[in-house]
Amino acid sequence: MAKDLITEGERLGLAVTLLTNVKEVSQYLQRSETTVYRWINGNVETPESVLNQLLFKFGISKIFVRTGKGQEKAELEELLPVFHKEFGSWVKTNTNLSEVKNAQLARIVNLSETLEEIDQDLVSRFCIKLFSEKKNRLFRNLISVMFDLPSEGYEDILEAALKVERKVIRKKK
Repeated sequence: MAKDLITEGERLGLAVTLLTNVKEVSQYLQRSETTVYRWINGNVETPESVLNQLLFKFGISKIFVRTGKGQEKAELEELLPVFHKEFGSWVKTNTNLSEVKNAQLARIVNLSETLEEIDQDLVSRFCIKLFSEKKNRLFRNLISVMFDLPSEGYEDILEAALKVERKVIRKKK
């Protein structure tokens, strides 16, 4: 059956259907269902970080999704090298493996440590905004769409955001 699934998106869709569902994936990733369907339909390439999260949470094989080889459900041998690559240095220096309760948090800390201070401030502001907009699904959908846009769209998004900002500031005056 997997050999008939030519595209990466089709293979992702099969794995999601067999091991979980789009709604659960959407909720876990805090991305819109539309974004998940964009990956499944092949409209946007699935980011490597997303595949890592799906591997850790649902056991979806990155090898299967990317190449069509193997099974939809990842084997332990696939999980361990990815875990070591993503979190190994952080785990070694900050904790022992049994203490890692939230692999995604470990990944965030590890990645954040390598950023320049100005970008760390941006990450901090983003986290505060996520916390303050905890129940605002629209905000998360907006961010999800922005993350998935190709870089050619950044200028248009910035222009639109600045236009909205000017409009809101005028209303406040």
